[in-house]
Amino acid sequence: MSSIGATNPRAWAEPAAPTNRRPLTMPQWIPPAEHLKTMPQALHGCAVFLTDQRNRILLLHEAPNEQRDAFGADPRWLFPGGRLDHDENPLRAAARETLEETGLDLTGILRPLGTDFRDPTEHRPAMTDYHFDGGWLTAAQAEAILLSDEHDSHAFRRLTEWQPILPPTRYALLSSLTQARAESRQLVLHNGHPM
Repeated sequence: MSSIGATNPRAWAEPAAPTNRRPLTMPQWIPPAEHLKTMPQALHGCAVFLTDQRNRILLLHEAPNEQRDAFGADPRWLFPGGRLDHDENPLRAAARETLEETGLDLTGILRPLGTDFRDPTEHRPAMTDYHFDGGWLTAAQAEAILLSDEHDSHAFRRLTEWQPILPPTRYALLSSLTQARAESRQLVLHNGHPM
């Protein structure tokens, strides 16, 4: 047995502290409400991926909106969905938003498909969207779609038919979710692209 450390058993367990380290200082205690104000803020949304029996993807077109129009933004083609209400989970919000925007009750049908973290813009903080697969609508369901005032039209189109209509980021999201559904897997995305 080596004699190193025999006279001082702590020689192995506690190496000498470097002399160039600053002493550790603990931050001051901050009340929870104040601490919460220092944390990153984010919005949470939900969306539902739906297709008809011919595998065409459903998107809804936004109606004119004074608030959005004030920013100079064009109406967009979107999935059924929206922001979560206070104390609402993403699954419940997705079913509620789809019912409100299309008249379709998908309670108990939705399954997770992907989560998309979107960077903040000058008009909103960062946003996390929870995407759900709502399955394939029957012909009767597709014909029964009843839009809310938020939308002025809807369309079922194949993925490639959406490409010239959608901005690149939105098309990337649509393409990623289409592939995830085909492969029966869930995705984590950043601005519509798989991470």
